Amino acid sequence: MARPIGIWALGVLIAAAGAWGQASLTEVQTLRQHVATGKRLMKAGDYPGAISYFRRVVLIDSRNSEAYDRLGWCYLQTSQLRYAVNAFSSALTVSPALTSSRRGLGLTYFRMGRYRECAQTLRPAMPELGDDPQASYAYGRSLLEVGETAAALPYLRAAAVRSPRDVSVLIALAEAYAKAAQAPDAELYYERALELEPKHSRALYGLLDLYQSAGRHLDARQLLRRMLQDNPNDPVLLAELAKESQALGLKREALGVYERLSNLVRGPQALELHENLAATYMGSGQASLARPHYQEAVRERPRDPKLRAALADCLVALGQREAAVEQYRQAAQLQPTEAAWPFRLGSLLAQLGQNEEALAAFQTGLALDPENEVALGAVADLARGLDRPDLARDALISLAAMRPSAPSIRLALSDVYRELGETRAADVQAWEVLRREPDSTEARYRLAKSAEVLGDLDGAIAHLEAIQRVDGSQTQYLTPLGRLLAAQGRLEDAVHEYELLLTRDPSNLVVRSDLAALYVRTGQLDKARRLLLGILAERPNSVWAADRLARCEELAGRLEEAIRLRRQVATEAPDDTDYLEALVRTYERAGDPRAGRDFLVTLLAIPDPPPEAVRTLVGAYRRHLGDEAALAQIRGLAALYPRRPIFQRVAAELCASVGLREEAIQRYARYLWSKPGDYDALTMVVALCRDEGQLEQAQAYVTRYLELYPGNRRAVMELAQVALEADRLLDAFGAATRAVDLEPSDPAGYRLLADVVSRLYGPEKAVAALQARQAETPEPALEVGLAYAHLLNADPDRALAVLLAAVETPQTAAEAAYVRGLVKHALGLHAEAVAELSRAATAEGMPPDYRASLAATLAIAGRPEDALWEYSFLLQSPAAEPRGISGIRQLLAARAVSPSAACEALRRVGVERGPSRAVVSLLSDVLRDEAPGETLMALNDICDVWRNSEISLAALADAYQSLGQPDEEARTLTRLVDLRPAEVGYQLRLARAYERASAPARAADTYALVLAFDPENREAEEALDRLLEAERRAAGIPAHTGHVARG
Repeated sequence: MARPIGIWALGVLIAAAGAWGQASLTEVQTLRQHVATGKRLMKAGDYPGAISYFRRVVLIDSRNSEAYDRLGWCYLQTSQLRYAVNAFSSALTVSPALTSSRRGLGLTYFRMGRYRECAQTLRPAMPELGDDPQASYAYGRSLLEVGETAAALPYLRAAAVRSPRDVSVLIALAEAYAKAAQAPDAELYYERALELEPKHSRALYGLLDLYQSAGRHLDARQLLRRMLQDNPNDPVLLAELAKESQALGLKREALGVYERLSNLVRGPQALELHENLAATYMGSGQASLARPHYQEAVRERPRDPKLRAALADCLVALGQREAAVEQYRQAAQLQPTEAAWPFRLGSLLAQLGQNEEALAAFQTGLALDPENEVALGAVADLARGLDRPDLARDALISLAAMRPSAPSIRLALSDVYRELGETRAADVQAWEVLRREPDSTEARYRLAKSAEVLGDLDGAIAHLEAIQRVDGSQTQYLTPLGRLLAAQGRLEDAVHEYELLLTRDPSNLVVRSDLAALYVRTGQLDKARRLLLGILAERPNSVWAADRLARCEELAGRLEEAIRLRRQVATEAPDDTDYLEALVRTYERAGDPRAGRDFLVTLLAIPDPPPEAVRTLVGAYRRHLGDEAALAQIRGLAALYPRRPIFQRVAAELCASVGLREEAIQRYARYLWSKPGDYDALTMVVALCRDEGQLEQAQAYVTRYLELYPGNRRAVMELAQVALEADRLLDAFGAATRAVDLEPSDPAGYRLLADVVSRLYGPEKAVAALQARQAETPEPALEVGLAYAHLLNADPDRALAVLLAAVETPQTAAEAAYVRGLVKHALGLHAEAVAELSRAATAEGMPPDYRASLAATLAIAGRPEDALWEYSFLLQSPAAEPRGISGIRQLLAARAVSPSAACEALRRVGVERGPSRAVVSLLSDVLRDEAPGETLMALNDICDVWRNSEISLAALADAYQSLGQPDEEARTLTRLVDLRPAEVGYQLRLARAYERASAPARAADTYALVLAFDPENREAEEALDRLLEAERRAAGIPAHTGHVARG
């Protein structure tokens, strides 16, 4: 049974194999027919029909690479590019070496703009396709598009050789040459393309770009005119034509083109047109016509910083700088990361004189661009003008790091170091310049100035002589040489240098005046006179020349001519104390001091006499006739001219100087009724009232002043200080709060508020109050006050931390230095405290408290001589005199300074300022026993200058009495009696001195004079009787009973 089944199965298999073979034969024939039909249709141009047959082939035989290739080409011809990519890719998958499919895929990628894929596809086949112009063009153009210009050029040249009339190939080759910077070849192929197609836009624009990039504006203009013939209203071409005309300087033509454009374009193109029109008008110098276009552009695009900056430039050209500042500010706000806007804003603000804001703007820009040399230089210049040498130093250091070989930067840095007092650092910079440029006269001159400051006159002279050897024609550097030689005592050498300078520059007034002064010093009065007469012939109104000529005449003994010249000088400059003093002294030499005083009185007859003339007159009276005569004269002038308050002011100053404080207060009060706005007089009367303990009266004066001038912050602070001293703490708190509200940026107000709150509620509350204010309104000044409050709370470490974290401004610099000094003093860092307090005390307008604190710190730091100097400086001001006297007494009590040094300091103050009761009292009471010789010398010097000062003469007489020198005492008392003949006390002292000097006859005459003024004086009567009785006994005459008065 099994065998028939096997035979049947074998038969079935044989039948199936035959059927399958027949079917395969039929399929192969069908594929061949489809391929042949597809080829025929493809050759006939029926690509859609060919596609249908080739698709059937690949559906039947998916490994038929030829069918895929043909299908891809058909897709490519019908622009079905994605299908073509798939077909060619399939063909290459089946047969990677099929060059036709690779070429087709590359061309398809090229048609699709996928240049990188095109280049990668064609690269392996290019050796075989080197003669194919289409493949060479596609490959070269693809390389050009992906940036491989050098590799693209050979293939594009080959394509151009094989297809010389193919415009696309020529343009591609021209573009390749243009990218390769071969402009002549590029221009040649652009022109060939235009010969074939004169209106080909790509060739025209490419040639235009070539002309514009090469700066050939004339050729570009001609080409644009040619292009506009076909499309005269093309806005793009018109805009380009306007730019080229503008570049050629044809501004009228450019403006005409822009006017045509303004009628053609709207929207964003109109905005660009406004910008171009404005720029063209600006380029032609017509800023007034450019402004409306810039304004329209800004109105359309208000958040464009460049437009606002351009508008600002236009406004600057029109002179509207304030409006330009606002535009620059808005540009900086719109683009805060751009450094150009703050720099431009700073430059404009500097031109307007707003240097503080200009400096802030430049600093903002430098935060964005810290290496901008122009901005760093501007910051250095502005900081030096604003007296901020620390900022100037930092800016110049940055500049020097960027340009180490620039001598001007190092010289400027040297000047800044010198302003900061860092002479050694300044010299380092000057030496660096001199190392690079050995003949630098400016560096030599700076080194000479430094040597002069350090006291090295020989070094300074050596540097100036080196300048003379290098270039003797620069008189501005050589003028100090003669001055230094004169300072060194080498007068003949100095005269020689000045004469040499005068031969080189005969019209130099400085040289002529200095030489005249040297002639006077060397006794060559005739030469000096000729020089000064020449100067006066050129400048008849030269006051200083007339003054020096008067000095020359005075030394020559021609006092009448000297007096005439000095009267002329005093008339021309009645407010110069030196000239007035010289006039008075010339009259004294002529033996007629009264005439000098009378001339000063005539100067005071004008409606508003200068205070200097009044003070000079009072000084003359004090020297010649004494304090009483000066008081009588100024009192008389004040009574004679009640409508001229200056006399009341000077009378009050004199009364305060001689110790008549009550009268001084009254006269200051009268003066303030006439001049209620004189704050200096107010401070003087307040100081007098405080010294006399009249705190309520002082508070009343300040209150009245504030009723008239409620916004004066200094007066408000004075009121708070007086109320604090008077223990009126609530009034002080109100005034201090008001001062802070009036000027939130002043640290002194916050310090005063901290003092008041500390006294009122305790230092912890002061710290809390200022911290609360800081939380509400943070101010740099408030941080200084907060540090002071921490110091009051006995926490100097915290105070120092607050100061180190504080932002220092020009307004807070001095106050911050003062508080830092106090803090470091509390921490025991006395050397650093001295530096900080010195910086604060030497700042302009600072109160005497700062200098007093500096002096106290110097004493603790082991520098008592410097402390003595600072205390003596306080004696120059009547208001600060008590602090100075107290400080000197403390130094003497602690034996920190020698009595002789104190005598010298007091002598200098008494000679320069005039004797005051406090200074003379300190000399006579404290120092007379410690340093008798120095005390006598000091008092004698004061009395020589202020010959009729009653205070000084009385103190000198006391000194002689204590030293047991009755003869000198009697001579001094004689001057006092001549000065005050009606003063019985001085006459009695003189009589006693005569008795001690063993001159009984003169003593008896003096006692008789006392009885003539005061017949009831028992002391004089008894002394006279005693002397007469002794005289009789000596002559052997019997004793006489009863009083006998001598005539």
